[in-house]
Amino acid sequence: MRKQYDTLIWCSEKNTYPEFASHRDNQPPDDIVCDMWYKGKSIDDYMYFEVKSAKTEFFMSIYEYNSFINNKSNYKIVLADIDTKAISLHSFDELDNKKSIDTYIFRFKQKFKEE
Repeated sequence: MRKQYDTLIWCSEKNTYPEFASHRDNQPPDDIVCDMWYKGKSIDDYMYFEVKSAKTEFFMSIYEYNSFINNKSNYKIVLADIDTKAISLHSFDELDNKKSIDTYIFRFKQKFKEE
């Protein structure tokens, strides 16, 4: 990927260089959730990458999915096969028709009415 995207920025929470990821210039635009991104010469050149390792399936948070669906032309999923270690890039169109939703996760904070 570095051959194609020479200034690839690793902004994941799991980055082993947290000082690098936390620097504001290294963060993608506010509405994008991704593990890596390429900051091109203009916003039209930006590319976003979410890295997933799996055998047959993977989980995406709603924030990752929304970033993916709202940026179809410049967001890719990087799949790393756990068994073979093969890495492949996938676009929205490639993966959307294969999705199946079988889990719903709800997180909420309950507010109590003060008396």
